[in-house]
Amino acid sequence: MSRLKGVPKSHVYQILSSGQVRVNKKRVEAAYRLQIDDLVRIPPVRVATKVPAFRIRIPENTALLPRILYEDDSLIALNKPSGLRCMAVAA
Repeated sequence: MSRLKGVPKSHVYQILSSGQVRVNKKRVEAAYRLQIDDLVRIPPVRVATKVPAFRIRIPENTALLPRILYEDDSLIALNKPSGLRCMAVAA
């Protein structure tokens, strides 16, 4: 578990029960206790990274304010003219 920080325990037990984790080139069960000089092979596991949140700044003096179709904490829908760019800013 210490080598797979950020990976859910359920995923660790899944790769363990599917035989992907090997000790001394053999499959082991989750209850197996490591001993001195055991050779452990752990498969590469992807850890999900958190995607940063973004905020879109719309200047107060713009004509886009009446074009906001929907807005909440995580989404904004604009009916904007083609070619007009809005700048996303990380929260």
